[in-house]
Amino acid sequence: MADALPAGAPQRRAALSAANNLVNAVVVRDLGRSAAGASAAASSFWASSPPAPGASTPTVAAVGHCHIDTAWLWVMAEARRKVARSWSSQLRLLEEYPTYVFAASQALHYAWMEEAYPSLMAEVGAAIRSGGWAPVGGTWVEMDTNIPCGEALVRQFTVGQAYFGSRLGGRARTLWLPDTFGYAPQLPQLAASAGIGRFLTQKLSWNRWTNLPHTSFWWVGLDGSRLLTHCPPADNYCSTAEAGDLVKSVTGNKTAPWVNGSMLLYGHGDGGGGPSPAMLESLSRFEGVDGMPRVRLAGPDAFFDEVAKAGAAMDGLGGLPSHFGELYLQLHRGTLTSQAATKRGNAAAESALLTADLVTALAATVAAGGGGGYKYPAEELGRLWRLVLTHAFHDTLPGSSIAAVYEEAEADYATVVASTGALVAAALGGGFALPAEAVAAPASPSAAPRPPPPAVLPGLAMLVAAPPPDAPVLRLPRSVAAAALPADAVTQVAGPPVAAAFAGAPFTDTLHAGTADDDVLVLSSTAPAGVGLFPFGVATAAAPGVPPVTVEAVSPASGGGFAVANGRVAAHIDACGLLRRLSVTPSVADGGTAEPVEVIAAGGAGNRLVVYDDALQFWDAWDTSVAGREKPCATDEAAVVTLTATGPLRVTVHVAWPRLLPAAPPGPAPAAAAQQWLTLDAASSRLDVVVAVDWATPNRQLLRLQVDTAFPTATTFAAGVQFGWVPRPAHANTPADAAQFEGVGQRYADVSAYGGGVALLSDCRYGYSADAGSGRLWLSLLRSPRSPDPRADVGRVHVVRMALVPHAAAWPVAAVPAAADALCAPPVVVPLPAGAIGAGPRTVGVTMEAGSLPSVRIGAVKLADAPSRVPFPTPPASPVAGGGGAAAAPSPRPAPRRPLVVRAYEALGGTGAVRLRVSRSLGRLVRAVATNILEDVDVRGRGGGVPPPPPTGRPAGAEPQGPLELPVAAAAPGADGLVA
Repeated sequence: MADALPAGAPQRRAALSAANNLVNAVVVRDLGRSAAGASAAASSFWASSPPAPGASTPTVAAVGHCHIDTAWLWVMAEARRKVARSWSSQLRLLEEYPTYVFAASQALHYAWMEEAYPSLMAEVGAAIRSGGWAPVGGTWVEMDTNIPCGEALVRQFTVGQAYFGSRLGGRARTLWLPDTFGYAPQLPQLAASAGIGRFLTQKLSWNRWTNLPHTSFWWVGLDGSRLLTHCPPADNYCSTAEAGDLVKSVTGNKTAPWVNGSMLLYGHGDGGGGPSPAMLESLSRFEGVDGMPRVRLAGPDAFFDEVAKAGAAMDGLGGLPSHFGELYLQLHRGTLTSQAATKRGNAAAESALLTADLVTALAATVAAGGGGGYKYPAEELGRLWRLVLTHAFHDTLPGSSIAAVYEEAEADYATVVASTGALVAAALGGGFALPAEAVAAPASPSAAPRPPPPAVLPGLAMLVAAPPPDAPVLRLPRSVAAAALPADAVTQVAGPPVAAAFAGAPFTDTLHAGTADDDVLVLSSTAPAGVGLFPFGVATAAAPGVPPVTVEAVSPASGGGFAVANGRVAAHIDACGLLRRLSVTPSVADGGTAEPVEVIAAGGAGNRLVVYDDALQFWDAWDTSVAGREKPCATDEAAVVTLTATGPLRVTVHVAWPRLLPAAPPGPAPAAAAQQWLTLDAASSRLDVVVAVDWATPNRQLLRLQVDTAFPTATTFAAGVQFGWVPRPAHANTPADAAQFEGVGQRYADVSAYGGGVALLSDCRYGYSADAGSGRLWLSLLRSPRSPDPRADVGRVHVVRMALVPHAAAWPVAAVPAAADALCAPPVVVPLPAGAIGAGPRTVGVTMEAGSLPSVRIGAVKLADAPSRVPFPTPPASPVAGGGGAAAAPSPRPAPRRPLVVRAYEALGGTGAVRLRVSRSLGRLVRAVATNILEDVDVRGRGGGVPPPPPTGRPAGAEPQGPLELPVAAAAPGADGLVA
């Protein structure tokens, strides 16, 4: 206490005097008398009467806490045991200290205990009912928020709150992420939509450049949603409840005196343990001691209630301060890249689940309306989503755990990809096949059946999980093409799939797995403005419409290599394999001048691979250094450049670098080798860049892709985030700007100026940076840290799918997020049984009508989580049910007649309206409401929530169906249309 108090404080002198009396009471020859004397001296100090506390006396709400990493330096099996041991200890403390309050987060941990330690979980339930145990968080795990896609963040809340609500006596009110490595700007909206209004973190105290200026404040998301936020000023989520932490809780409170209270999280953490009796005894002794704050053992909800009350009293003074947008952590930027194979696995699993959600939901809706027998796989989808959500824990997905953690994660991701593939195949094989009378029902008794348009191929459909901005080039097996294609279809022999030689690489291009070199490429006749199954037509010679993509050899005097063009985009790849020119010709109809806009700087390149030294003093897997940008390693640019596809639908230039680094003396040493495939399709607005790297590099190095843009005056760049975007600095004008030398980009980053720009897209890499003056844009691809996993990503082949999108307008550009989504979830052609809905001229899905705001995206289509919100296997009884008995879990609603959920969002920060059309194939539209992400509130206030299902289904295509118009606010993933 004396050490913690400031010099000159009278209370510090009193503490020093008491300590001196304690020492003087010790007589070495008589320890018994020494103990009695020391006790009397201590009692005299603790019993001294301080002034009566007043309204201005600072208060510290001490919340018992036990941070347990779901995986880190241990695997999940050990974490489960840590939870059991730690929680058992806390239950004993609750018996001994009646005023003690313990807070625990992560629905997964509660589910573990319910499964493996039911008697312990019953005690937890009793403690929750008595008020000593506070469930917090409302998410499945304490997740990373930088890397998961938007829908994965939504599911953290929906799955977590479903468990809290059904098993823990009520939904959580406080989002609890004390140790996560930065916070996405859409968390306030998602949390608010899940019934959560408060947020706690202390991780921002780890900032290395600037300090967050607030302790208690409103955190405002991209759409204006607010979370009441508190950052405990002790800067510690594992306090040992000593005097220094209590004093720092007061002196570090930046919102005092308006909010004169703060929270102290105490208890051993990371590996568990929690508070000890010594900590509770320490807190009890400080209560009432002059010079120390008032200490109150409290739960998080009670503390936030007091903060909200204090904030309301400030309304006349402008209210609590606000922080707008992302809460950027000025540390741990390397976690955007470390353990690249796990990040690819996560992205592949997320994409596969979104596709499975879409297809199974459509199949179940069609079957329910038309009398089919397809059974919606609710339980299996829930199980697979929970696997992905579990590995989104903030030390797993970021790449900061031991090797065994990633072995488990990659196995689970492979399970998810394989299992969702089976679910999609089952839905396509049986979910859209209806009784003959349902399929054949005409629109009216007098209407004759209409033959399909000539260019629509029977028995095939285009499966679209993300609406593409351009008509896609698609791959067909030769046998299917020979049987289905019209004689005048424009085709091209496909050749081997990109990166086919690396089929053993983690999650390599699963869409092309098993394809043959003699497959056929065709150009779709449409770019569907929606998601679902669409009639599949192809471009024909009789109605060309789209210029072919061409390739020409470039003379050595002009750099050699090849020039490719498709009428919109033109590129030059030189003899060294470098992209020297990339331009876009705007459409005159779109207000352009028809003059090409060059987006690569003269003398620069758009695909340069650069290796940097990445040695760090601390936090090896977690961090990357700004100084590393100043230490690029010389790259060996001796490349072999060849053509692997020559048009008219696709041109691919293959570049191989046998070594990225020169051999180090005294002899050959392992060094990275790389290949690139640069592909331009007919009708496409993007140039695809697929990189395969044999990462046998020495330790502690970093590989980046560098784009030398033609926009050196751009002082910011746009970075995609879940359901929106944020501006990031490309300069170091201030310490806060300098701190953001690398930041997260979800799927894209864009550098623009008036008259043009270029976006760099990626399907599974997230660390972007830019530099004003040079105009350079970087994306980190691979690292080789040595701790805690000494072999992280080394000795493996890694495949990264990227693309460059040149555009002739300044940011924001609606085509960029659309192209990014299509890169991550490209359309594919799927076969359907003869006579199935969707195998012909009819659409099965949800489309956006003409006139809709172009920046609106459809993020997910699924069936509603009714009635228990998520398809948990029904447990025997709730451990938190009141009284002596346990309440039975609610019976599930009869499957499969559940509402269809369409999650649409505005991606660029605009407002307007979207007109959604639900295809007639899905049945009659009975009612639609805008709801929260928990699917139980009509957010437009009309009441009723999810509508009851109609008593009977309607045959597919029985009547016309008009569009549904919904207002769309900036970045509003909560505006879901639920369609029965």
